[in-house]
Amino acid sequence: MPTNENRPDIIILKIDGARALKEASFYVKLTRHPHVVRTFGFVLDKKRDNQSNSVMLVQEYAPEGSLYDLLQGCHTTLDENILIEILLQITDAMIFLAYNHVVHGEGEGDGESDSASRLHPHSHPR
Repeated sequence: MPTNENRPDIIILKIDGARALKEASFYVKLTRHPHVVRTFGFVLDKKRDNQSNSVMLVQEYAPEGSLYDLLQGCHTTLDENILIEILLQITDAMIFLAYNHVVHGEGEGDGESDSASRLHPHSHPR
């Protein structure tokens, strides 16, 4: 029987807007790549008129946040090998997105990428 130690930490994210269901479906579809944060599923937030304006995503928790957050919080120069590994992971994930006909875009212009571009917290160097 699984224990809490074997289960990943999760977070629930809310997506609003007309394209929320389509975006949530993309997250679920793209969950099989090792450098893309896993999405375990989603729930529609139904309104009184039976229209859905938002979706609640159940995703793997990335304790370091986005790559942007991680790099902003780094007060030392990163080792060249770490930077190369980050670049290889980003390249690998972007190829995967392109193969699945997904164009990766930034969030609301605040410099933070969406969860698809987060550095996977359990990744290992190649």
